[in-house]
Amino acid sequence: MAISLADGACIIYEIPRTGTTWMRHALTRLGVPWEEAPSVDGVCNRHGLPEHYPGQYDVRVCVERETVDWLESYWSHHHDMALEVWTVNTHYPHRIFGPPMEERFEGLVERLVETNPDCIRRYMDSFHRSCNLTLKFENLTEDFHSLLERCGYPVDIESVRSVGRRNESKNRTTLNVVPEHLLEAIRSAS
Repeated sequence: MAISLADGACIIYEIPRTGTTWMRHALTRLGVPWEEAPSVDGVCNRHGLPEHYPGQYDVRVCVERETVDWLESYWSHHHDMALEVWTVNTHYPHRIFGPPMEERFEGLVERLVETNPDCIRRYMDSFHRSCNLTLKFENLTEDFHSLLERCGYPVDIESVRSVGRRNESKNRTTLNVVPEHLLEAIRSAS
């Protein structure tokens, strides 16, 4: 489900690996009221696409993250999961480029460059087309603080900064093992 705040005036679409787990924790810790945004089918998982949330929201938000960094985090977060998880998991990136089950991050990058280099852009575009505000992952604390102020929640920036990180990828690989021309192919397709 997406995050709804400000009495339904704002929706935050949850793109995997972009900090929305941290946002949920921050909202709760800061005492900002929020709820799960109602979806079309009532059962859509947290990472549903914007068309799953038909409500009229004044502020429609997503978080953008650098493409290769996002892909590495996505792979790292999921690569240790059992195969059975992939068969039932409904994260939408899986439907576009398949689950990142390769043992090596560079294996996923190679497959995407060879078979579907613009799949990440197409997935992210489904969110960006629906949003009128994009937060930057690399500046998430400050951008999130600005969003809260915009929605009428005057929260001190230091209080936002004090919220600890959540849901960090544990098995990050070094990008040095992936040939630069492959990384650039992913970036340029996005």
